[in-house]
Amino acid sequence: RPVLCGIYSRLALEMPGWDPQNEYRVLEAFWTRARDRAGAYATVRLKALARLLVETRRAYTTDDEMAALGFTTGELEELLAAGWLSNLGTRWSFAHDLLLTWAISKALAFDFGQRLRSAADLIDIVKTLNAAREKASDTLAGLGFLLMDVVWQISADAARADEIAAFLAGFEDEESTGPWELYRSLLPTIGPRIIPVLVARIKRLGADDGHMAIHIVAALRQVMGDDRAKRDVLLDELWAHASEHSIDVALTLANGWPFHAHRDRLWTDYCTMSAERESDRYVSERFDAMDAALRTIVCDAPDWLTDLVESERSADEYRIAAYFLKSLDVERGNAIWSRTRDRLFGVIAPERQSVLIECIDRFGDERDAGVLALHALSDRAWASKAVATWAKIDPGAVLDYIEALPPLAPIPPGRDWMDRLFDYDGDRTRTALQQWREAGDSTGGERSALFFRAEDRRGDAPDGAR
Repeated sequence: RPVLCGIYSRLALEMPGWDPQNEYRVLEAFWTRARDRAGAYATVRLKALARLLVETRRAYTTDDEMAALGFTTGELEELLAAGWLSNLGTRWSFAHDLLLTWAISKALAFDFGQRLRSAADLIDIVKTLNAAREKASDTLAGLGFLLMDVVWQISADAARADEIAAFLAGFEDEESTGPWELYRSLLPTIGPRIIPVLVARIKRLGADDGHMAIHIVAALRQVMGDDRAKRDVLLDELWAHASEHSIDVALTLANGWPFHAHRDRLWTDYCTMSAERESDRYVSERFDAMDAALRTIVCDAPDWLTDLVESERSADEYRIAAYFLKSLDVERGNAIWSRTRDRLFGVIAPERQSVLIECIDRFGDERDAGVLALHALSDRAWASKAVATWAKIDPGAVLDYIEALPPLAPIPPGRDWMDRLFDYDGDRTRTALQQWREAGDSTGGERSALFFRAEDRRGDAPDGAR
């Protein structure tokens, strides 16, 4: 925008060290400069001129109208010199649509602040003035920047956030701006002052507006910045509002922003929904969002999960904690598992320790071999899973176990455990596996099916299984 660059250059020369953070600040400074140059009432009259143009839908006014608005000759000369006005014969106009738009936004915001115009009034005016302008027409239209200039002006009053949110809602339809451009491209240019308005918009979302929440989340992520304290306040406000959409947005934002303030409540809700997996009350999207939020908390403070396991909980909570732990990345999960394994084995009944076998498969080491051996020798449904995990940790012990020809059915799933045994001792493994399966099935069918899993290792299999 060449005109904006020119304004910035002019102001920068006059104000050494000036560092505006966005284009709104540039225009704000240029507006103040007009007042400084032309007198205290200059900007009041510029707003009056803007209102007149809005009411008449013209892009210009006349000498008589300028006089009726109260402009003095001295003010007009200063505003011409300051770059705000243009004069051609008896016609007066703003020097550029950029400045016209800014003056209109100032006038509308003042009227909104004085409650002379409602959010609905502003929607109608902005949409009308944003319509395409016909060529060679003096009709006031085609002011594409007006929407965001108005948002900048009125968003300064956080106390009116709910009304401003209603104003934004008027531009969410695709025929206007559309939610993608509005929330992901335009509103983030306002910066942090738009946050209360975005929160208010979330609180106004109806039952069928869930798709809009996705776009508002994108805007919040852009404008929130790295201030952790402000993030916590935002999450707390959304959580406290307790509507479906506000909770969903809070959880979505909490995937990346540690939500410690309500982590215990979040854990309780997570456990409740986990227990309702087979009921109509289970909502997979909400559960996944809670899971992601809890992961962010654990990444930020892994001791929280350790302390949770060490505290007094119900048997089901311990199992849910174990399932959650199992799903963590190996590096973080290893550290937590090493501190909580004994506790989990102590509080989860043996007949419900299948999840702990899965934890060992992910994080375990030689300390877990004894537990795996006990489960492998049991008649529980996951005995074969214990054997497969045990093979990864102590293949020699598993070969001893297999050579004793245990009546294990079904055999462990997959082939990783077989590869581990073959890598450890190929000759011994093929002999042990052959004898084990033949002991359970003299036809050789089970033996052949077992070796068929690892076709690329058939050279390691006994002749009869090829």
